[in-house]
Amino acid sequence: MSCCHAATSCPSLLALVRSELQKTNPHIETVRIFEMRGWYDEYFVLAHGIRKDEEFKGAWNDELFGVLLMDGSLCRTIATIDVFPTPRWNDYEIHIAKISDSGLVIKGNSIAYGGSETRKYAIDKIDRHR
Repeated sequence: MSCCHAATSCPSLLALVRSELQKTNPHIETVRIFEMRGWYDEYFVLAHGIRKDEEFKGAWNDELFGVLLMDGSLCRTIATIDVFPTPRWNDYEIHIAKISDSGLVIKGNSIAYGGSETRKYAIDKIDRHR
């Protein structure tokens, strides 16, 4: 008689991020995490996705940035807060500037040319997938 049950598998964080970004553009293949920050028992994840060949072919949404809220185990996406195309092809990054009980502030900038952009998200407006 077996004493144990099979463990529930958890998809990798990169697989979860890829899946969320592919809802906007199914050509997204290569993904990476820019930043991940804990917030109570959840995590804000800032991610980047780009088409596999990384060549610009006229579609700005072939490179996407995602702002996600993940559960504490990093096994489930609670909310896709924002997904947006790059403003500068393969030359842009985002980071968390501030987290508070009222909001999340993201800063983005061109790596080579500078300049910056700020995106603000109200915590009480996040549409949770629960």
